[in-house]
Amino acid sequence: MLRALDIRFAVPPRRALQGHPSDPDQSLWLPEARLNIAACALESPRAPPGAPAIVWAPDGAPRAVRPMYREELRARVRQLAICIRRQFQIGEAVALYLPMTPHAVCLYLAAVLAGCVVVSVADSFSAEELRTRLEIAGAVGLFTQDVVLRGGKALPLYDKVIKSGTRARAVVLPAAEEGISQGCSPSIATPLRSGDLHWPEFLREGVRG
Repeated sequence: MLRALDIRFAVPPRRALQGHPSDPDQSLWLPEARLNIAACALESPRAPPGAPAIVWAPDGAPRAVRPMYREELRARVRQLAICIRRQFQIGEAVALYLPMTPHAVCLYLAAVLAGCVVVSVADSFSAEELRTRLEIAGAVGLFTQDVVLRGGKALPLYDKVIKSGTRARAVVLPAAEEGISQGCSPSIATPLRSGDLHWPEFLREGVRG
């Protein structure tokens, strides 16, 4: 099965199964193995060459389907993983407080590739719910948007981060970044908190480092 899935280990397992003499529930699969599942997904040769990795459509235009191909996905994720490593340490928890966009997919894979723990938070969560989720997870950072564009409206998102009172450092994407705004480019009305980063600054910091 591992060969069929083309799982590539950073450290291979000593054996497939390490049984327990008295309690089968204590048996260990793939003991001492180490891998990064995002790296496995990005490097797997199983996907047909030229096949789309992500297929998406802008809000309000469900028929305007757009692809992101594997090579572009791989390049974006690698770039973002470098940027994430400049801001966060391996093992630290970072949250994604985002709508499901190509950026959200790329950031999820990039955070895993960088060795971080990913905390998914629905963009519908209130400020209080967000704070609770971040506290439980021990998140030290989060990625969010200025607003969420939905049904022709710009719904505040970063404002909820501020209201939550979280100390997690935020990286704030513009909602128009992926072209989902259909010509509208809302700006962040509320200034960023000290320590938070606009998306372009986050990318520049990664290159600079």
